[in-house]
Amino acid sequence: RGFVRGISDAKISPDGERVAYTVDAAGDEKYVCEFLPEGVPPVRDVDACVAWGGDGDLYALRTDATGRPHEVWRIKDGTESLVFREDDQRFRIEVIPGETVLFLLRSRDAAEVRDAAGAVL
Repeated sequence: RGFVRGISDAKISPDGERVAYTVDAAGDEKYVCEFLPEGVPPVRDVDACVAWGGDGDLYALRTDATGRPHEVWRIKDGTESLVFREDDQRFRIEVIPGETVLFLLRSRDAAEVRDAAGAVL
């Protein structure tokens, strides 16, 4: 793994058996999500914040070329699947952790909440 600049976020899974944490190894705000205990492959190119769902799936954000969080990804047993993508550059996605993971799409003058399936609430 080399020299670690910093762990940005660490979350314990709902069952208490796993930890997901994001690492910025180079200091350039490009994060990798790693897991304890080891055995699940790391998830590359994610935003600093991750969230466990009550179902044990992990949710991570990916950023576009400008650094704007614009995609929500579900990670289950090492498999990644796209949940939602926001192409409108006025909006950025934020994670609202909890038993049910929610995502806030926020711009300067509007906001929208979506669930882990991508449905508007």
